[in-house]
Amino acid sequence: MYDRHCQLSFDLQQTPTSIVQPCEYVKQLHQYISQANQMAQQNIEQQQQGAKSRYNQNKRNPSYDVVDYVCVARVGMRPKLASKNDGPYKITQKRGQLSYIVQDSRNLSDVKQVHVQRLRPYCQLQ
Repeated sequence: MYDRHCQLSFDLQQTPTSIVQPCEYVKQLHQYISQANQMAQQNIEQQQQGAKSRYNQNKRNPSYDVVDYVCVARVGMRPKLASKNDGPYKITQKRGQLSYIVQDSRNLSDVKQVHVQRLRPYCQLQ
């Protein structure tokens, strides 16, 4: 931009070279490319670690016990003023770390397997 070379974070400082033999030039070029690849790999790892830490910062890790009451988030389209959750549901069984079997407290034949991300704690209004 503005007739200047853009300096990137992974640009390597290349020492000025004099006229060398072709085989020597190829060796230098291979060294330069391998250094650039190493720097790119390090940069990728740093960016991945940063993205992981930013993601985990706001991640909820809820854990529910059997017999807890929860609301289940609705999926798909719904009218503008409709409730976002159904419930209350009673947890009847835990399947693995992320999945629960829930039973509707009003309709006992309504049993679902639900992922933990769709569950919200049920707070009864008094």
